[in-house]
Amino acid sequence: MKRICLLIFLVISIQMSAQQDFNSSDLRQVYQLVEMKFVNRLKVLTYDQILRFFNSVESDREFIAQLNINSRGVCDYYKIDNYDIYNYYYKTISRATYNKYCRELNALMLLDGVISQLK
Repeated sequence: MKRICLLIFLVISIQMSAQQDFNSSDLRQVYQLVEMKFVNRLKVLTYDQILRFFNSVESDREFIAQLNINSRGVCDYYKIDNYDIYNYYYKTISRATYNKYCRELNALMLLDGVISQLK
């Protein structure tokens, strides 16, 4: 009975974790929602090129999984600092919007090179 409960708990935990991960469609939606204009590494790309980039990484599960891990860590440890950094470099957003899309926004800033991943 103890093993069954543990197994059920693990399955539920894995499912909840997978549901919280974003994909490239989520990144695209947040990018469009906040009307983000890249300022560093990706500033040379046009809007169409950025959308094509999101489409190209759609099938790269390893890349998206690693981006989820990196942005989750950055969001957990530097949430307040990165909110200020986001509003310094990009169009100003509310704290509520930032908190709602923290991982996606941090992933976009990681891709742009404005912030770096945890070491």
